[in-house]
Amino acid sequence: FAPLFHIKLRDHVLLEGDPVTLSCLPAGSPHPHIAWVKDKRPLEIDARMNLISCPDGRQLLMIMQTTKKDAGLYECVATNPLAAVSSSCTISLARLPNRPGTPEIPQKYKDTALVVWRPSDNLAPCTYSLERKAE
Repeated sequence: FAPLFHIKLRDHVLLEGDPVTLSCLPAGSPHPHIAWVKDKRPLEIDARMNLISCPDGRQLLMIMQTTKKDAGLYECVATNPLAAVSSSCTISLARLPNRPGTPEIPQKYKDTALVVWRPSDNLAPCTYSLERKAE
């Protein structure tokens, strides 16, 4: 039968330096040949990476310490004489934002306040949470 994926790759959002394991479970008869692709090119394996074919058929791509260059679109391609299929996922790298500027409170109301601050120099979207201590 033509290859298919019982378990597909899933997206990951990581901080630089985090490890990640991409895992999928292809099947087919005859058993499919497996190839890993990153950004539509054959994956270049380096010393931080491990490719593992488990006895149960799972295919693992382990990256021990992610760097900016690891971000991108990954595909596991399963090919046999009947067909070729792929499962894909995205690895995105986040980074912790710098602290925002000192907050200012230009307006106060009975039980609310307007808090304004200059955002950090981070270009990526960022969310801050404010907490208020009850007296």
